[in-house]
Amino acid sequence: MRLRAGAQLFGLMGGAVTLAASLLALASPGAERGSGCAALVVTKANVAYWHERSIQAAVNEATRCDWVLVAPGVYPGPLVIRTPDLHLRGLDRNKVVIDGRHRKGVNGIEGQRAMSGSRT
Repeated sequence: MRLRAGAQLFGLMGGAVTLAASLLALASPGAERGSGCAALVVTKANVAYWHERSIQAAVNEATRCDWVLVAPGVYPGPLVIRTPDLHLRGLDRNKVVIDGRHRKGVNGIEGQRAMSGSRT
C-alpha cells in the first residue's frame, strides 16, 4: 500500500507526515497531471498507518516521482537508489541519520544512474 498525495495519516508523526506528503507530492513534476506519485513513509515508531521500517525497503518499493519521507532516527546504510526522479526527504534535517558505518571514503549513500525506455 502506498500513500497518495493528501492521504490522512495517524500516529506519532501523523500531522507532520500528512502535511509533508501533501505538499511534497503535489510539488512533484507531473503531480498536477494525475501521474500517481506516492509518498512512502519510513519510521521506526509503532504507528497505525502503512510504513516501512528501513529507508532501503521504501526506496526499493518506490517508483518514478515518488517521495520517500523519513521520520527522525538513525538508519543503517548503505543506501542504494536506482529509481530515477525519486525524492528522498528527512522530516528533520538534524535528526535523520543514514549511518554509513564510519568506513573511510563511504558516506552510506550511493546513487546509480537508472536507464529508462529503450535506446536505438
